Amino acid sequence: MALIGITSRAAAKEAPKVELHYAVRNVPGCLSEREFRDAVRRRFDDDPLADHAPLVLTTEIARVGSRLRATVSLQERGTTTEATQEILAHPGECVPLSASAALAVSLAIKRARVRVASSPPDSPSDAPSESPSESPSDSPPARLPGSSSRPALPSRVSRLEAPRSPKPSRRLEVRTHASVSGALGTLPSLSVGESFGASLKVGRWFGSLEAGAWLPSSVSTPAGNGGKAWLLFLAGSGCAYGGRLFVCALGTAGDFRAIGTGQLLSHRASSAYVALGARVGVEIPLARPFALVVQGSLLAPLVRPGLRIGEEVLWQVPFVTGDLGLGLRVSIL
Repeated sequence: MALIGITSRAAAKEAPKVELHYAVRNVPGCLSEREFRDAVRRRFDDDPLADHAPLVLTTEIARVGSRLRATVSLQERGTTTEATQEILAHPGECVPLSASAALAVSLAIKRARVRVASSPPDSPSDAPSESPSESPSDSPPARLPGSSSRPALPSRVSRLEAPRSPKPSRRLEVRTHASVSGALGTLPSLSVGESFGASLKVGRWFGSLEAGAWLPSSVSTPAGNGGKAWLLFLAGSGCAYGGRLFVCALGTAGDFRAIGTGQLLSHRASSAYVALGARVGVEIPLARPFALVVQGSLLAPLVRPGLRIGEEVLWQVPFVTGDLGLGLRVSIL
């Protein structure tokens, strides 16, 4: 009987097992359940995970607005008391978010084991009596090995000690893009243009270079004379993301070309075009590596070319021009 009592007290100190649940809600690029469990097990000498364990740890990853959130919940089986922790990350960073959640799970398991190891030993009165005068019915029942009490959770919901949130990724990303736009003010009438370019993204910042053309647009006089103009340009921008939105400082330079119409058909001219402005847009992820881009720009020309016949000005670039475009962006590296 004395041996049984000693074994019982040792069993009460056994490291508790944990039942682990892992779920990802429509977020691509996360660790699989097997990878997540392996990341937890690597931090222990033994396997801390088991089905039907007294403690239940649940990890759920989901998109909340423009960010990703991992929620880690610790609960004692059969109770409603729960301790939770939330970890946030930027879109596209689900792998470091999953790894951080695995670390949080490991810390929660280790704290549960520390509580069990530091709990006071059973009172001597709980041990079975060795007196031969006591009948078996008078002695307290001995606890069998493996019947250790489950570690108690706090009586109120508390937050787990969180590992530091993963730092935003600084990985370089090379992308290409193509877009079709409509502009007002750049040429004599509403005009259509197209552009192609490439960009380099670092964290939430990216820089872009592109080349494009605004297709010919014309203006005429009642006498049938007039002109047709088009614009070839190069543009550069520096941008910053805020979720899916981005804001850019934009500069463009190009060659403004014109040709006469009617009796002025033989007249040709060209001039420089330089403008500065800003661009605002939204990037909507499609199937990787593609993304849809909707953007609008406002530009203030530093040089204002125009069309004139003699001393008569038919048209001149206004002080502010605007365009709205739709494009496709592809991540290639």
